[in-house]
Amino acid sequence: MTRTTLSRVLPMAAVGLLGCSDSAGPGAPDFEDPTAYLTYDEIVDHMRSAESRAPAIAELVDVTAMYGTPLTHEGRAMYALRISDNVGVDEDEPTFLMVAAHHANEIGTPVVALDAIGRFLRGYGSDQTITSLVDEYEIWIAPLWNPDSHPDSRKNGRTPNGVNLNRNYPFLWDTACSGSTDPTHGNFKGAAPGSEPEVQAMAALSDDQRFTKVLDYHSAGRETLFGYSCSPHELLGYLGVEAAGLSIASGYEGRIRPPSAEGEHYQWQLGLYSNYSFLTEIGVSQSPTYEEAVAETEGLWAGTLWMLQRPVPISGHVTDAVSGDALEVSIEYLEHPFTLGERNVSEPRFGRYHAFLPTGAHTLRFSHPGYVTLDVPIMVTSAGVVRDIALQRTPLGN
Repeated sequence: MTRTTLSRVLPMAAVGLLGCSDSAGPGAPDFEDPTAYLTYDEIVDHMRSAESRAPAIAELVDVTAMYGTPLTHEGRAMYALRISDNVGVDEDEPTFLMVAAHHANEIGTPVVALDAIGRFLRGYGSDQTITSLVDEYEIWIAPLWNPDSHPDSRKNGRTPNGVNLNRNYPFLWDTACSGSTDPTHGNFKGAAPGSEPEVQAMAALSDDQRFTKVLDYHSAGRETLFGYSCSPHELLGYLGVEAAGLSIASGYEGRIRPPSAEGEHYQWQLGLYSNYSFLTEIGVSQSPTYEEAVAETEGLWAGTLWMLQRPVPISGHVTDAVSGDALEVSIEYLEHPFTLGERNVSEPRFGRYHAFLPTGAHTLRFSHPGYVTLDVPIMVTSAGVVRDIALQRTPLGN
């Protein structure tokens, strides 16, 4: 396989929209896509340019500094672009994460993320669908989650051999189907779960944001991955149907499969936050030409829109019945009990919660220390159901 190196990358130039059909919105009328593969510094500069051209809806976030996690082994920070209608305000909105390049040598994946940034910024204010989604969601896009090794290595910059970040996430890290324990192996999972600074930064970001939906890009294969590798998920059938829908929307004809190992990022999101989390393998090569990578973005953008527009089956807020204060409560699915240590917990700032379940009758149990546990029957429809929950404090003496 011929590797496309970044030593020959051209500087970013202002040319065309590389096949983007969306027209320019008032937020960033002249924000243009790159014309070649970018280095880490150029990717950060591109996101900084997005912020400067559309400061009302785009903010460059130094995730490492924001949460006080370690720099990477080579001293780099982790960055993401936050896009929202009131980007400087912590609003009560569902959150969406797009992340690329946990494997730094999958060089086409940052192109997809940068393409999405351009489409959101140019379309806001002129494209009704894009405007509505930016108004509804807080969108986080992280184009490069393995900056030290970009674009040459599958593993990160830990010496001497590196760690496969997409095997280092703590959920299911210690199962028989997790990554290799051999430091020289390409799937080395690290000496301990969550040992790597990149994974720690993602953990801090995710614990704060409690993402409703997560789309993780890898390559190659033109397919969507769902569920776990060897461990059973209680809702595997439902997840498979949703993965097929995302695959179809992305132009991949419904091709889906389970992941190749445990300890992957999207599995961790699914297990820890019970969110709508999938991994899409893009393209047919880990080292496409830049033109090939750009050509792949059109269908993947359609998949992004489909995922964002997909109704949340059950959502709402959990609050104290008297004070109205938000509560961070445990949520169980009584007909589909978790068996592998998964959890679903409402987020603490607003009490917002989500539950991704198939259509039909379900019972959700809401519990929190000091409050009366509440079992709530809910009929899920294709349009989704909003159900706010108010918990009563446990009477004194009970």
